[in-house]
Amino acid sequence: MRISVSQAKKMGVWNKIPQNVQQKILDRQERKPVNILDPQRMLFNAVKAKVPGAKWEVKGLVPGRKFRADIFIPSSNIVIEFDGYRHHALSKRGFQKGLERQNQFVAHGFKVLRYYAKQVNSDLDRVIEEIMELHDFTMRSIKKGVPA
Repeated sequence: MRISVSQAKKMGVWNKIPQNVQQKILDRQERKPVNILDPQRMLFNAVKAKVPGAKWEVKGLVPGRKFRADIFIPSSNIVIEFDGYRHHALSKRGFQKGLERQNQFVAHGFKVLRYYAKQVNSDLDRVIEEIMELHDFTMRSIKKGVPA
């Protein structure tokens, strides 16, 4: 069983741990990054700041399919998929399933944009700019009555 340092102190077991082990635990805690956002969550927060109606991990967009869109902008019918080894479980099959999912979204009238962690971490402004270009284009087309 694992417990936190504060729990160990409350339970009265912290003082029973040898001093050198206590120090190792405290040193390890200091090295842990604090409050680092998942790149997908970071992208979602940035999209939501620009388009308040954006939705996180939406299921049911494609009838009869169980997969979900990582980020969905309903007003412009944009699906944003987040790609990467973590999302594909380091497998060829996971990558293939992502492509199949994209094709299903497109076949049902959605516009699909795909991004990966390094893009989001290194150039979030450019990613958001690209998303907003498609969103704005789609909204202008809808107002003109032209299919986007």
